[in-house]
Amino acid sequence: MKLQKKISTLVLLLLCTYTVLAQTPGLIYKPAGNALGKSILDPNGDGFTSLTTAGFSGTDYGSNSELRMIPLPVLGGEPVGDLTSGGAGGFTDIASFASNQQSCYILKKNVGGTDYLIIRFRQGGNATSSKGFSFLMDINNTFGTWSGNNPGFEREVVLQTGSNGIVAVYEHTQSTTTLTQSFPIDNYCQRSIALSTNNSDKDYFLDFFIPFSALNVTTEPVRIAACYIDKCRQWYYRYGI
Repeated sequence: MKLQKKISTLVLLLLCTYTVLAQTPGLIYKPAGNALGKSILDPNGDGFTSLTTAGFSGTDYGSNSELRMIPLPVLGGEPVGDLTSGGAGGFTDIASFASNQQSCYILKKNVGGTDYLIIRFRQGGNATSSKGFSFLMDINNTFGTWSGNNPGFEREVVLQTGSNGIVAVYEHTQSTTTLTQSFPIDNYCQRSIALSTNNSDKDYFLDFFIPFSALNVTTEPVRIAACYIDKCRQWYYRYGI
């Protein structure tokens, strides 16, 4: 009887420990699947996007983050529930952190002599359905001469989620769109818990990367924008911007 009680107590403690860890902001609950992905997205290999395994506290960016991601400027704020489709505060709702409105981030990082571009989205929820998260680049600093569907973006990186997910790189011209490279989502993406709690529940970080050379960009600066797509395609497949 005493042994049974001890076993029951041990099981309860293990369950409690697992529950606490599973809720810790900063925990990587779906890591990249190979050594390259882990070395880029979780360089210290501790399973957290936060600086330490204690998780995020106060903020989940800047000096509190293992990767010093650079936030994209937000014009007009990033409110919850501003979608034309999809639920408020869900997987497809790009969220922000409190009053600073930080929602999308980038980082150019050299690992083993190769430059990589890392992109991070803050999401209002967690799911595995087929959607797209798009990072757009205007590499010639010329807008206004193209159609309403594309005002002048020549490059696009899209995280296309779902069962056959990829990280895709597209090149756009006035008349064509070409998929130039793609990378397996399981090795080039990770998911973790953010500190923010928009819509009174947890937010999540969706991180993915590509070799910078895949963009075929030879000059800087470039103009950039980020958006969510409700179909697993390049961004203007369904909507303009």
